[in-house]
Amino acid sequence: MFSGIIKNIGTVARATKKAGGVEYKIAHTMKRKWKIGESVLVAGICSTVIKKTPTTITVFHMSETLAKTTSAEWSKGTRVNIEPSLKVGEDISGHIVSGHIDGGARVVSVKKEGECKRLTWSLSKELANYLIPKGSVAVDGVSLTVVDAGKQSFSVALIPHTLKHTTLGGLKVGDSVNIEVDMMAKYVEKYMRT
Repeated sequence: MFSGIIKNIGTVARATKKAGGVEYKIAHTMKRKWKIGESVLVAGICSTVIKKTPTTITVFHMSETLAKTTSAEWSKGTRVNIEPSLKVGEDISGHIVSGHIDGGARVVSVKKEGECKRLTWSLSKELANYLIPKGSVAVDGVSLTVVDAGKQSFSVALIPHTLKHTTLGGLKVGDSVNIEVDMMAKYVEKYMRT
């Protein structure tokens, strides 16, 4: 489990096609002793560390992940948000994030509001049904609060800290992101259907 509080922005150093998927070597500046087999959130995608050096981690995304997330678009130089998994007793400053991507969204508007930005995304009606104003959503792994939620869109307001310390500050119209809706919303929907 994760909290959506990004610890580092990594950069894809190498993307290597392998049987059944792609192996990504990601450079980072975290002072952390990674363990082989541990979970890491990479651009919102729960991934497994399969190789490591003091300044890189390597993860493998199989064809299912490539089909459902933005990782199929990654190449050398792509910037990605990184968050290690939570340890028991750590603060959850964001919201509970599983790293299981529900779908994608595309940036349709970026508006400056002083030192902040308001970003609006378009997404499927099915995903939009889970979003409410003041509710939680994870965008490329970043825990955010929904400002407005429409039938096929939503917007968030990003403060300077988020713009500087995540990849969201560099997004422009047309860019795609990974979306994970609030897990509780999905459970409520399932309960209401039964």
